[in-house]
Amino acid sequence: MAKQISIDTATDSDASKHILIVDNNPAMGRILGRIIIHSDMQFSIARNGAEAVEFCKTTNYDLILVEARMPGMGGCKTAQKIRTLNDHCAKIPILAIDTEFSEDAIKRNRACGITAELKKPVIEFNLQQAFAAHLGATDLQNSLHPPEDDEIYALLDEDEMDLLNWDTLKEYNAVLKDDFKRLLRDFLMVSPDLIGDIGEAVVDKDAKKIEFLAHQLKSTSLIFGAEHVSNAAAKLELLGHENMMADANQYYKDLHVSFERVRPVLHKKWVLMNSPT
Repeated sequence: MAKQISIDTATDSDASKHILIVDNNPAMGRILGRIIIHSDMQFSIARNGAEAVEFCKTTNYDLILVEARMPGMGGCKTAQKIRTLNDHCAKIPILAIDTEFSEDAIKRNRACGITAELKKPVIEFNLQQAFAAHLGATDLQNSLHPPEDDEIYALLDEDEMDLLNWDTLKEYNAVLKDDFKRLLRDFLMVSPDLIGDIGEAVVDKDAKKIEFLAHQLKSTSLIFGAEHVSNAAAKLELLGHENMMADANQYYKDLHVSFERVRPVLHKKWVLMNSPT
């Protein structure tokens, strides 16, 4: 039987929460694991569906994150098998992860026992929302508080090396390979205009436009380790979705300052990646 890869760094009341990650890509498993650690929970990693089933026979997890399109036993089949193991496994939240989910895919997921979906790339804020929905954690939507100016501008004093999650950037670079440099170039070119458009939407109180544009920025910025940008965009996306415009200006300020702070750091990275060795 495969050995269970398990990490436990939880120290507070959530220490008993144990998340199972099922992903054949070790890099993706490590990225998700780091987010879970930030939420003060522990996690284990199964490298395929068969391992996940074996792990669930001996451990009562609180939530399972499964890659939807794993080779061999995919996410749907894995969920089906886990559901039949025991009473605990019949009720545990199982979330499928993929880049997109069609209506037909969601229907198939429900039929095979998958509780909900998370779109890639998964960021900390969205994963915490999933924990709030499925683990009874604090409701993030009701606990959102606009950042204070001192908190926002503290980023200006951060050391450049602390502005990005370099581990995440490294992992996505390994996954995307030759596409990574092109995507980084495009991100640096397109994002200033995208952020400007979000600012205009905030002024116009156009909630739907804020939601749409912030979603785009949220996903792409995470790939390059710009976690603060990604989480700021995710909060604006939620505000837009819920039409909560009262504090949108403050959240936008946080997004704008964080992007302008990491922009030169990412540009340096792009230049170094394109320099002759």
